[in-house]
Amino acid sequence: MGSTITSLLSDFEQAIENQDYRTAEETLHDLVDRYDALEAAEEGRIARAFEARDVTDQEANAIKTYTTRAMSADLMRMGFLLQSASYVFDPETVDQTLPLDSARKLREEEASLEDARRTVSDTLETVTIPAVVQLLTTDLPGEIHPKGTSDTLTIVVENVGDAPAEDVTINVTQPSGLGVSPTSTDLSLAAGERATVEVVVSYDTDGEYGLEIELNAGDAGSDVEMFSIVVSTKQDLIATALAGIADLRTRIEETESLGLIQRVVLDAELAIAEEKVELAQEFGEGKKPLLANTTIAAAITKMGLFLNELDLLLLSPEINRALEQTGKGLIDQLVAAKHAKL
Repeated sequence: MGSTITSLLSDFEQAIENQDYRTAEETLHDLVDRYDALEAAEEGRIARAFEARDVTDQEANAIKTYTTRAMSADLMRMGFLLQSASYVFDPETVDQTLPLDSARKLREEEASLEDARRTVSDTLETVTIPAVVQLLTTDLPGEIHPKGTSDTLTIVVENVGDAPAEDVTINVTQPSGLGVSPTSTDLSLAAGERATVEVVVSYDTDGEYGLEIELNAGDAGSDVEMFSIVVSTKQDLIATALAGIADLRTRIEETESLGLIQRVVLDAELAIAEEKVELAQEFGEGKKPLLANTTIAAAITKMGLFLNELDLLLLSPEINRALEQTGKGLIDQLVAAKHAKL
């Protein structure tokens, strides 16, 4: 975490120019972590800026410049991260100039924001504000939710004000088909205090659900966030993985830059993996989960060998990266299928 945001953006630009997609991805992760760490402090400063009273015209203009730049930078960050992630994970479909221009513009905006932040820092330190409770982050692991499993939903709230916040409540809805525990948590937050609440979400029945997290702190603030959750059965996940392997085999066959030997080597591992998943599908239809899980485990092993072959075949960075991402995604699907109930 020693690098500044502007230096990380410069590192990202250099990695893109060098087509070093692995370094670009790692730098994006570092930027996301840095932005997450910055978010609470920035929101606290903005809250203080809006409460500033009895300031000179010069200080008022400086505060206005800071808040404007802070909100502008926040929007630019979201656009940059979405655009850059799309490029890094599939560089053949996105024009390289788009993430580069986005990174350069954001780097300039971040530098201007830092100047504005320094200008108002002394003024904002003298501002006292009431309790202001904010819903900082809500995190539910994974994109795949197998039936019969559970995850821990992590909710982080913070009082960025200078007064204590009493009677803070976090409610989590419990749709029919999901288990939620606890559904309600009461808190009291001292000035500047941050709290983490953990809620266990059980995926009991397959289907699509909306999970709502509601923060209510009275005069100190309120907020609502929604999660869309799709709970899948073992057979659903097996079918998705099977289709994915078939698509990957077709992509490899149609990639002209791959040599014949490279195609044959990669397809050999995928053909066996596909065969194992088809067998798992048959066992699932016959209500034989133990046999299904055994063959799924064999398919996962073959997908791992497929990833190893990618490194050994010395493919171009773009092709290697695209195939590696797809292969890892299929392994995630298969792991989820192994854990899911029929």
